[in-house]
This record gives sequence, C-alpha cells and structure tokens, in this order.
Amino acid sequence: MNENQEISPFHGGDQQRHEWIIILVLFLLSFISLLLRLKLATFPFEDAAMLMRYAKHLAEGHGIVWNIGEGPVDGATDFGFMVIIAGLVRLGLDMERAAILPGMLGHFVIIILLYFVPRRLFNSNPWLCLFPSLWIAFGPGIFYSSAYFGTSLFAASALIAWTLAYLYMERGGFGAAAAFAFASLACGLIRPEGVILCTLFLISILVRMGIKQSKPALFWFTAVFAVLGGAYFLWRWRYFGHPLPNPYYKKGGGELHLNGLIASLTGVFTLSWPFLAWTVSWFFPLKRTREGLANLIPVAGFTLVWVLMSQEMNTEYRFQYPVIPVFLLAWPRAAGLVMDRLFARPWLGSPLRRRAAVALIFVAAFICLDVQYVMNERWRDGREGRVEVAKALAAYRDKKYSMAVTAAGNLPLYSDWIAIDAWGLNDAYIAHHGMITDDYMDQYKPELIMFNAPWRPNEPFSEDTPWRKMGAVLHGYAEKKGYVLAAVWSLDGQSCHWYYVRPGFEDSDAIIGIIRSIDYRWGMHGRKAKRFFPPRD
Repeated sequence: MNENQEISPFHGGDQQRHEWIIILVLFLLSFISLLLRLKLATFPFEDAAMLMRYAKHLAEGHGIVWNIGEGPVDGATDFGFMVIIAGLVRLGLDMERAAILPGMLGHFVIIILLYFVPRRLFNSNPWLCLFPSLWIAFGPGIFYSSAYFGTSLFAASALIAWTLAYLYMERGGFGAAAAFAFASLACGLIRPEGVILCTLFLISILVRMGIKQSKPALFWFTAVFAVLGGAYFLWRWRYFGHPLPNPYYKKGGGELHLNGLIASLTGVFTLSWPFLAWTVSWFFPLKRTREGLANLIPVAGFTLVWVLMSQEMNTEYRFQYPVIPVFLLAWPRAAGLVMDRLFARPWLGSPLRRRAAVALIFVAAFICLDVQYVMNERWRDGREGRVEVAKALAAYRDKKYSMAVTAAGNLPLYSDWIAIDAWGLNDAYIAHHGMITDDYMDQYKPELIMFNAPWRPNEPFSEDTPWRKMGAVLHGYAEKKGYVLAAVWSLDGQSCHWYYVRPGFEDSDAIIGIIRSIDYRWGMHGRKAKRFFPPRD
C-alpha cells in the first residue's frame, strides 16, 4: 500500500469489503426516488404525444404517418424510440406503458453504468462513484420518462457508446472499436443528434490516442456509418421525401439561434453544477492534458451545437441532458486524484483533521443531492384540459372529422381525428413553406380549430412573432368562414386556448357543448381554468 492510500480515504484501491453496502444504498435510494415520482406519469407532454401518435399508427400497420391514408411524415424525431414503442404496443402493452418503460429502463442503466464503469475501469473510490449515480437518480430523468419523453433512453445509449469509447481509449482492441461503432449507430438511430454526439466521441479518441493508434476505431466507425448508416439515410430520404427530420426545417431553418445557445449553456450548468469546477483537474498533471481534452470535447461540442436549433419544447433542458452522464463518467477518476493530493498535505496530517475533512465532504455532497432532489421534485394533477377534450371527442373518431391545432400533441393523439399541425412540426407543407394559409385550410375544412394565443376575446391580435402570426391566421380564417367560438379557456388571461367549431355538420352542437362543459384543467399542476368565453352564468 503506498503513502497516498494510507493518507487518503478517497483513493480507489481495493475496497471490495464494503462495496455491497454502497451498492445497496444506491439501489435503495434510486428505488425510493422512483416510487416517490411514479405519480408524475399522468398525461404526455405535447411533443411526446406527437411521437406516440406516429408509434400508434406504425403499430397498427399504417406506416410512419401523421394522418392515416396520407403520405409519410418524419415528425417523430426520436426514430428508434418510436419504433420501440410501436413494437411494445404490438406485443400487447398499452400506449402509455410502452412509452414510459424504455425511458425508465434507460434511467436505471445510466445509474448502474455511472457507478460500475469508473469503479471497474478506473478503480475509482466507490464513494466517489456513488455521487454521480445518485445525482442522476435524484435528477430529472424520471420526470422525462413520466412526461413520456425518450430522453433517458437516448442518454443511456449515448453513455453506452461513450463507455465503449473509453474502454477503447484505456485498453485498445478491435473488439472495443467495433462495439463502439455499432453502439454509436444505435445512438444515432434513437435520435439524430446522436450522430453528432458520437462523432464527437470519435474526435475525442483521435485527440487522446493520435491517428495511428485510433485507426481501428476510425475504420469501424467509418465502415458502420457508411454502410449501415448510409443505407438507413438513403431509405429515410426515399421514404419521407426529405433528408432531415421535419422539425428541423421548422425549428432550424439553416439559421443560428442565440436563444438555443443560451438555453444549452444554461441547461448544462443547471444539470451538472457541482461537477463543473472539477474539469480543471482533468488537465493536471500536464501528462493528462490529452485525456482532459478528450473528456471536454463531447461536452463542449454538444453544448454549442444547439445554436443551430430554436428551443421550443426543451422541457427541463431535455435536449442537453444526454451529455450530462457522458460528462460524469470520468469524474470519479478526476476527483480521486484531487482528493489524494488534498489528503497528502501536511496540514491534514492528524487523524482528527482528516476525519473532519471527510465529514465536511460528505455533508457538502448531501447538500448537493438534496438541492438536486428539490429542484427536480414535480407534482402533476393527472388532468389537463386538452386531454379531457380529446378523450370526449374520441367518440366521433369514426366520422373522419378533422381539426387544425397549434399544440398538436394530446388533442390529435387521444381524439384520433385527422389533424393539421398548424405550426408545421408534423406537416411537411407548412414546415417547408413557413406558415399555414387559408388555402391550405380549405383543403381540410376542419370541424374544429384550436389555437393557444396570448389574447382574450375582444383584444387586438398582434402578429409580432411567428407563433402569434399563426394564431392570427387561424383566428381570421375561423371568423371569415363563420365558425362558432365554442370557448376560450385560460388560467390567468395571459395564455388562452381558443376553440372554434364549424357550424352545420351533424355533431357541431354536441361538440360545442362538450368544449364548454368540460372540467378544464391547466398545465402540469392541473389547476382549474377559467372560461373567458362565453362567460359563465
């Protein structure tokens, strides 16, 4: 046993005797966190509901379509997640469980890998390995899954690819290189930005090992993506008619988005703040500079790439979350080196001072975990107005009615009506032409128009943003065509849900009655909304 092992209680070393206690603590606290948050799984968030509609149609044998009978649309950005949901539905699971289970599984895979990989690959101290795992366990991962997002599944696939990249950087070998390449392809299939993230992993390998020693990884990565990835890319281009996912044309548009960059920087800081200062230790001593750069490249690159996209529906920074487990994987090694140097200092020579320092470190870690848990505690009522309206409208699904909606998630999913996504995330025409028009609306003559806008009845409609302009187009169309304003629901009058119904068809009066009489709840917390029009008696 060397000197540092005697001095530092955070040296990696052989600490198998007590590891089973740490593992038990890890799984017990993770399970408790899961139980406390299972109540969150009530209704899908809007973007998640969009993907579930595609998965439902795929499971039913209609293909990857937004409306049954129409052409394919690549609005489900999480391609692999959508296919997994569809497969689980075909196996007999209901849609909600099929959407939640992959994310929950991914969440626990991350927790397990963040403990065992540093412990086995770096021989890091088990207590240092425990901290990142608990940080994830108490973080937003369960919330993402309860909102029916595939974020944790994507994050787990990215961490698996990064683990294999690290295994190759530590030990080499053709097997590790091939496994890294195939895991990277799977990550890219689950979500398209996985290709960017895994390319950053490859760059990290090149920086740390040099081109000569990186040739096996470079060969396998290039071969797998050129052959299998290329075949998939050509298939999807032919199947959907466009090379990129439909939301990119709406949210990216080939422009730089400062709001996307700011949100990304904020998200990475919010999701990993206790660990950021430790990045300095990656570069000391200087012989570890290459390893430090290899760890920094994926985090910095993936953070900056979001300048290419606007940040609609970046709920709780879910776009940035997958890089956080990647960032945390090597943290126990860096922290262990710092702790070893710290406890080797003469001023910490006495046993009493060492115990006090250890106690202080554990108290600081506990405070960080407590803050993490409080920051990510969520409560959802289980009812949301659009979900309740949609479920009531499902009684008319066989009549082939259509709706035009701005928030094209829960209303189309649970009503099973033909739907126009007025914002264009699920409509190739609108995404490529920029804005919905009256002529396009006339092709459907929808029975229902719903939009959310920051105006109450009898207030002027402004068009100073694309979203407000879209609302103004729908409002103007409804008024010109003589639609009946069924109801305007809002919580505080700052954001309103407008419902127009086309008069004269068989069920118009019944549908107006449903919209006006529903117990309309608002948002995640399910607070009771006020009906601004028509005013209640």
